[in-house]
Amino acid sequence: MTADASGNVYVTGNLFGSDLIPDYATVAYSSAGMPLWTNRYNEPGSGADWAKAIAVDAFGNVYVTGRSSGSDGSDSDYATVKYVAPPIIARQPLSRTNAVDTVASFTVEAVGNLPLSFQWRRQGTNLLDGINLSGVMTTNLLLANVQLADTAGYSVVVTNAYGSATSSVAQLTVYVPPNPGRFANLSYSPAMGFIFVFRDATVGQPYRIQRSPSMAEGSWTNWQSFTYTEPTGFMDVGATGAERRFYRAVSP
Repeated sequence: MTADASGNVYVTGNLFGSDLIPDYATVAYSSAGMPLWTNRYNEPGSGADWAKAIAVDAFGNVYVTGRSSGSDGSDSDYATVKYVAPPIIARQPLSRTNAVDTVASFTVEAVGNLPLSFQWRRQGTNLLDGINLSGVMTTNLLLANVQLADTAGYSVVVTNAYGSATSSVAQLTVYVPPNPGRFANLSYSPAMGFIFVFRDATVGQPYRIQRSPSMAEGSWTNWQSFTYTEPTGFMDVGATGAERRFYRAVSP
């Protein structure tokens, strides 16, 4: 068994077929323990092959050596096999939901022979680093100050000398968080109670006006429920004679 600089693990040994003759069997695992690839070596004469050692170099090439029965009927020979790997996506980028003006990021993990190159795409079109985009040719794509127009599917193509792999599509959903609104035109009358206007909230968003005789969290009760369309006036006749009355707007 051996490991590379990224923590990927390579294990070799012997696998016996139905003829009970051993072959080299080599398996690669990601640093998270996910199986990446499996290779089996059977020499041309289908003789016995015994894997004895494994090594990996700085570029991700894997070498397995051992002894192998010669196909010409001779005794065992040394047999060394080199494995190269096209890119494999070890961890896919994940979909996410962001509020406007926040930072969204997508990350991919890939293995394969080095060097690996990366190209992030939006709706299948290659991206370029820009004012709010960075990391388009790295493992980590960053979108700063996301807006509604940034809602799309993002993927990455990973390439090396032996091939390429395309990640699954990660969906970015951008939304406008509801405005909490505000209370205005506050007044109190001993006869009419407490009067105020709720305004500057998000149109179409449901709200609840809650009231309480104190600021204690467990004392709040729902008073009015509505969907905001325009500034709305409220009159709390029950506030007449109350020593204290507190109000807050909650959404949803």
